[in-house]
Amino acid sequence: DTSRWENRMTNKSDENDASREEEEQEAILSCSQHASEILINIIQNSSLDSAVMISLSTDPALDRILKIASLQGMQPETNETPVFVPYESTMTCAMTVVESLALQLGGYGSVENTVAGNDGSDKSESTLQILPMSPESSSEPDAPIHLTELGPHTPPTVSSPPPPPAPSIATPNTLVHHLPTLLAELSSLLSHPATKAWTIPAQFTHNEPRPLLGTSRLRILRLLESLVLLGNPNVDAVLIKSDCLEQCMNLFWEFEWCSMLHQSAANLVVHLFESKDDRAGLQ
Repeated sequence: DTSRWENRMTNKSDENDASREEEEQEAILSCSQHASEILINIIQNSSLDSAVMISLSTDPALDRILKIASLQGMQPETNETPVFVPYESTMTCAMTVVESLALQLGGYGSVENTVAGNDGSDKSESTLQILPMSPESSSEPDAPIHLTELGPHTPPTVSSPPPPPAPSIATPNTLVHHLPTLLAELSSLLSHPATKAWTIPAQFTHNEPRPLLGTSRLRILRLLESLVLLGNPNVDAVLIKSDCLEQCMNLFWEFEWCSMLHQSAANLVVHLFESKDDRAGLQ
């Protein structure tokens, strides 16, 4: 009886631990979803010269988002190695932020991204105002000037060179810098060994469980679609060296019933061929 009671208490403790861990994971996912929604709304309604766009498109903010989006490093909440799963996760939330950021950089946001011209209508510029000469000095331009008239002399102080100016507009330069590593990680995720076990419950094809694309891989395709829509030659050069687009087309033929996958793949193909010879390498 004592042994049975101990086993029962052990099983109950294990169930409580599992339930507590599940609640923690749900709380982490909920926080990630709320944070991504806030960031996406801010990105879509911010101009390229805004402080938030400049911050999110440069390091360290962009580096941290990209690492979460590609499952690099440890989970900051649990210090555990992240696992590639087919459903919504912190990784997919980060991917939606990167996708929105790339679309905004490409001019597909809700705010028109225009840079002010030289008239200074949209941005303030400090100008040097030249005051007119006094009547006394203008009447005798060649008159000698005595040192006593200049007042006490203060020697100039030697200072260090000023720091480089901060970027005045958000650009994809930092994203291009991280892109080779990002695409390599995304390519490995598209063909991750864990995806072989992803199946749809109660759906069979030729007496075999129907494979599941998964929300995570669909998010990767959406992210790649946004990079293609960016239309940046430097981004295209990195995409050409990667096999991510080739894997997207392989998934297109593998999952013949996934309409959302087909829509993303079709957008990729149409946008590339509409560019004609400008993007012959990607075509």
